Order: sequence, then C-alpha cells, then structure tokens
Amino acid sequence: MAEQLVQSILEAESQAEQMRRGAAAQGRDALIEAEAQMKAAYSEKLAAFTAQAQDIAAAAQKETDAACRQAGIQAKEQGEALRQRAEQNMAKAIAFIVERMS
Repeated sequence: MAEQLVQSILEAESQAEQMRRGAAAQGRDALIEAEAQMKAAYSEKLAAFTAQAQDIAAAAQKETDAACRQAGIQAKEQGEALRQRAEQNMAKAIAFIVERMS
C-alpha cells in the first residue's frame, strides 16, 4: 500500500513536471510569436513612415523646382528690363554727344 502511494506520488510529480515543461514551451512559443508580430508591426509602421517622408520630400522638391523656375523667369525679366534701360541710356548718351559735337 505504501509502495503504491509512493508510486502514485512519483507519477503525479512526473506528470506535473511534464505539464510544467509543456506550459514553458507554450510560453516560449507565444513569446516568439508576439515578438514576430511586434517586429512585423514595427516594419509596417516604418515602411508607412518612410513612404510618407518620401511623399513629403517629393512635394518639397516640386515646390523648390517651381520656386527656382519662377526665380529664373523673374531674373530673366529683370535682366531684360536692365538691358533695355542700358540701351536707352546709351542712346541718350550718344544723342547727347552728337548734340554737343554739332
């Protein structure tokens, strides 16, 4: 009888140890799965953030290009106006010289 009791206790302890190991293995598996899901979510958010940053950079580049084109147009217009004024001043200077010489 005592021997059966000892045997039953040993079997119960063995079963408890197996259950503990199974639970530990399940816990490790769950932790690994949670880490994988966390990494996937992080990667998705990083990809979305990167895409958004690229969109912002592209829009900023378009605005910069447009501003540069506009500045170039204005500089060309100002240059043309200065050239015309210089030609007018030169014509006035020539007229003045011709008038003085006569």
